[in-house]
Amino acid sequence: MKKGLLICILAAMLLLSCALAEGMPGTDAESLYARGMRYFDGDGVPQDYSAAAQYISQAADMGHVEAQYWMGWMYENGSGVGQDYAKAVEYYRPAAEQGNALAQFSLGCAYDYGTGVEQDYAQAVEWYTRAAEQGYALAQYNLGCAYSNGTGVAQDYAQAMQWFLQAAEQGDAPSQYNVGYMYDNGLGVEQDSAQALEWYRLAAENGDPAALCSVGYMYENGLGVEQDYAQAANWYRLAADQGYALAQYDLGCLYESGMGVEQDSAQALEWYRLAAENGEPAAQYKLAYMYENGAGVEQDSAQALNWYRSAAEQGYDIAQYNMGCAYSGGLGVERDDAQAAEWFRLAAEQGYAPAQYNLGYAYDTGRGVEQDYAQAAEWYRLAAEQGEIDAQYNLACIYLSGLGVEQDYGVALEWYQLVAEQGDVAAQCNMGYLYQNGLGVEQDYAQALEYYRRAAEQGHAIAQYDIGCMYSNGLGVERDDAQAAQWYRLAAEQGYAPAQRCLGCMLEQGLGVEQDYAEAVDWYNRAAEQGEVAAQCDLGHMYENGYAVTQDYAQALEWYRLAAEQSYAPAQYNLGAAYENGRGVEQDSAMAVEWYRLAADQGYVPAQRALGTMYENGVGVEQDLAQASEWYRLAAEQGETEAQYKLGTMYENGVGVTQDYAQAANWYRLAAEGSGRGPVAIDRADSKPDLARHGQLME
Repeated sequence: MKKGLLICILAAMLLLSCALAEGMPGTDAESLYARGMRYFDGDGVPQDYSAAAQYISQAADMGHVEAQYWMGWMYENGSGVGQDYAKAVEYYRPAAEQGNALAQFSLGCAYDYGTGVEQDYAQAVEWYTRAAEQGYALAQYNLGCAYSNGTGVAQDYAQAMQWFLQAAEQGDAPSQYNVGYMYDNGLGVEQDSAQALEWYRLAAENGDPAALCSVGYMYENGLGVEQDYAQAANWYRLAADQGYALAQYDLGCLYESGMGVEQDSAQALEWYRLAAENGEPAAQYKLAYMYENGAGVEQDSAQALNWYRSAAEQGYDIAQYNMGCAYSGGLGVERDDAQAAEWFRLAAEQGYAPAQYNLGYAYDTGRGVEQDYAQAAEWYRLAAEQGEIDAQYNLACIYLSGLGVEQDYGVALEWYQLVAEQGDVAAQCNMGYLYQNGLGVEQDYAQALEYYRRAAEQGHAIAQYDIGCMYSNGLGVERDDAQAAQWYRLAAEQGYAPAQRCLGCMLEQGLGVEQDYAEAVDWYNRAAEQGEVAAQCDLGHMYENGYAVTQDYAQALEWYRLAAEQSYAPAQYNLGAAYENGRGVEQDSAMAVEWYRLAADQGYVPAQRALGTMYENGVGVEQDLAQASEWYRLAAEQGETEAQYKLGTMYENGVGVTQDYAQAANWYRLAAEGSGRGPVAIDRADSKPDLARHGQLME
């Protein structure tokens, strides 16, 4: 028994001596930590994170600060233990509270990204600050980012610059880059391209690809250094070879343009493709454009759409706009106005003027969205303020018509003038209209004519028509029917219906041209087929009287009715006369009164006089001499001689009015003075603005 026990004791002593010879660790925290780090680093023993965690965790639990940090790190990264962000924070916190800068930084990151704790930017800033104040460069960098972005702290570029600078002076490449960026853009410091380049170079020497690219950009654009495209290409290539997408794109641009390198479309395409595949939206857009237009590649609408979509989904405004254009025009996709409007909205909300204009146009016309003139005006305004000429024009039209905004001729004039000065003929025409009618400006026929001429000489049909109206009515010029007819013809030959109708009138009456019923009918027909109500009425007149057409009361009635149902007063009057006299329709005095009344209520003088006659004689309506006198009065006050005479007889005889010889004499005198005047030769057309909107932009 004793012999066996002695042997055991001797064996144990031998094992202990061997262990001591191998350096068996002590049980104090420092020894446990040191042993764990040997396993962590593979220092003299095989690297073993599990073994490292076993020793380091014991040291950490004994309050060893560095061990607490490293256990936090191991839990955060799942090295030697299962990944557990909450456990990582448990270890980081005591180390951080004891002043360990690495743990303070790591705890800041946990709060910044919400790993293991609820995200809290303010807490992140607090812990970054503690680490940064100990000179820890990564914390200084992150703190600079927080101040730059206003995350967890009020945005303060000057503070951001101070922290970036401290880290940069320690050689931190991203901070050096950011210092360069701050100088480049004048954020927190006075803008200084030379200083920016100096810091970009320092970061570039540390291999930072963003800095390499930025140095290239400075050379390309001559910022802080003499412009040198070849140098730009070299710097871009260094960054591009690291897979930096923006540099790959920039290098592609140089190859496409042949700046600093020999022009090479194939190389450009290759660099664009690499950048696009690395997610650079500008390159994706460029690649899409090349596929869409077959520039350097075989045209492929599907590929173009795919790349536009990739860029658009990353928020690239021009690509979003082009996606809108694709859906709006059915280019490579089925047309979908609602989808188009949504893509336009995304780009518009980023301030892209063509998209703002197209979204305004969508609201203006109800394409893909519910029609909303107020929304249209707002989007047009945003684009107009960026100089988008079509938006400026359409916004002026909205103010002229008062759709979605309070009508304001002055504002309309300002926008039209801006567009007119850029040579837009529709705006020039509308400036003429505003001056002619004194809308938003003092009436000035000479200025009106000047604007009309500028547009008319460029072939604008409405302006040509408006000049015809001015000559026809003697506004700002001596009345000249021959000149009027010439301008009407120019507009009529371009298919402008009001001008076709007026030319027909001139030909019918022989005003400024040789009388020609056949040609008049031809122009009336052209205008009538476009829905010009006055021409429809005129055509009815030609059929009623058999001028250059076979007399046909039924045809006349058809044309009168078409115009009358569109509330055209002369046609309503003529239709009333047809019913009164049974021409082309069964005689019906009551229907005659109904049509006369519709025209008379619009102030049409012949209808007022006719309605007075119907009331006077009790035809189609119960006799009412007082009503008769009122309708005669309305016509008489507008100079209708027959109504003036009728009103005179009513005052003379006290019929429907109180007998009054003085009034009778007055109306007789007016009738006599007007009796020598012939009928107005032509129903003078008013000048018209061009309210047709400029159409949607498509690229």
